[in-house]
Amino acid sequence: MSFDDPPYGLRLKGTEAHRTLFPWFCRLTGLLPDQDIQVLDWVGYPDRDPACSDWSPYFDDGKEWSGIWCFTVWNPRSRTLAAIAASATD
Repeated sequence: MSFDDPPYGLRLKGTEAHRTLFPWFCRLTGLLPDQDIQVLDWVGYPDRDPACSDWSPYFDDGKEWSGIWCFTVWNPRSRTLAAIAASATD
C-alpha cells in the first residue's frame, strides 16, 4: 500500500515510530478489520479517467509526478468519518 510506504515518508524520531504510525492512523480513522467500513475513492486513476480528479486544482501537480489520492473512510459502528487527501510532487 503506497500510503504505508510513500516515496518520501514521514521523518519520525524513535526506533518504533515507523511501526506505530500506520496502526495508530487506522485506529484513529476507524479503518479496522471486521468493522463493516466503507471506503470511497474520490480521484481514482487520473490516467484512465482524468475528469474524476478535476474537481480540485489541489491534485494537478501530483498527477504529473508522485501521485494523488483522496478517500473517505466511514465506520458505521463507531460512527466516524475520515477524509484523507494527498498530492505529491517535487
